[in-house]
Amino acid sequence: MFNVLPEILKEEVTQEYVLRRWIVIIFCTIVVHIVFLVCMVPLVISSTYKKNDIATAIATMKTSGASKDADTVAKTISQTNIRLAIIENKFVHKPLFSIIDDVLVHKPVTVSIQGIMISSIGTSTATIVIEGVSESRNGLVSFVKDLQQSGKFSTVDLPVSNLAKDKNIDFALTVNMIK
Repeated sequence: MFNVLPEILKEEVTQEYVLRRWIVIIFCTIVVHIVFLVCMVPLVISSTYKKNDIATAIATMKTSGASKDADTVAKTISQTNIRLAIIENKFVHKPLFSIIDDVLVHKPVTVSIQGIMISSIGTSTATIVIEGVSESRNGLVSFVKDLQQSGKFSTVDLPVSNLAKDKNIDFALTVNMIK
């Protein structure tokens, strides 16, 4: 039927067809943009609210004492780590936990240890001071003998004044480490 038309009408129909095709393409593009905008508007609105909430939370954290406390805690931790590193570098004997375990293994039930102080004198000697309370003189003497017989300590010194009482004896032992 298209071939039966004269040339002038064929050109008009072709132009009309091209025009309609462009109208459909433009219409589809507009519809796609409208759908895109309809979907994006809620996302933009929720993003704006979230941004405001986060900004408010950051401002609150900056003004609260929690961030200041966290800074203080972080500084304290770093200072403690530095001190521990110094202790570890100077102490060339066994690790500290091993020394404490060696002492606690030999502790009888009647003896309670209140403090252990470890000091390093040079690289070949280390002195440990053990403070505590013993329920009886016999318990304290057996503790000292166990430490001497363990072979892990070169000397175990118990002042005689610590044996003056029979019960609830406060004591301070001085123990030297074997390298």
